[in-house]
Amino acid sequence: MAREPTVIQPLWQGQTVVILASGPSLSTKQIHHVAKARLDGRCKVVCVNDTCFLAWWADWLHGCDYKWWNWNRNTATKFAGIKSTCTESVPVQWAENYFQVSPCDKNTGQRPPGFSPHPYELTGGGNGGHQSIEIATKLGAKKIILLGFDMRSAESGSHFFGEHEGQQQSDYAKTMLPYFPQLIEPLRERKIEIFNCTPDSALTCFPMTSLGKIL
Repeated sequence: MAREPTVIQPLWQGQTVVILASGPSLSTKQIHHVAKARLDGRCKVVCVNDTCFLAWWADWLHGCDYKWWNWNRNTATKFAGIKSTCTESVPVQWAENYFQVSPCDKNTGQRPPGFSPHPYELTGGGNGGHQSIEIATKLGAKKIILLGFDMRSAESGSHFFGEHEGQQQSDYAKTMLPYFPQLIEPLRERKIEIFNCTPDSALTCFPMTSLGKIL
């Protein structure tokens, strides 16, 4: 049976939202800082994929694809916060929220750039970090802080935990980075501030700053 897309409600109106992606720079020091801010009521937290195993206390877990949920069906599915995916085949028992990805243009075969105006739809951006920015925006965030958005291959792997078994490294420059600048204008129109606090990040289209200065 086909899943009906979830309509995102503005549950976090006016909030600061920290998005924790799984780049190799993500550290326990950063997690500690964010955890204290969350307990102090200064932010909400969205974790992407395996970051939930460090930030199991986060408010939201987004895993975009079926393969990841299947790999972690005995663990990530027990995450106590809100769970979401962009893959219709992910069972509702694993992730209760499903967001439709914008359909490809019939003529070009390409997905529309930028930001989907629909509350049940994400443009996708080729990765869960981009999708999490879209989710945070539709939840009503006024400030978004990015951590673990390295977006470059590293000797230690593409993620803080290494590599998924049998997984090839992503080509960030071709498949992910080109989509982020398309979010700049939609965020500006909504008066949303966004800051990248990832050290040495290849994602340079958003203002860079240190976590201690911004949160």
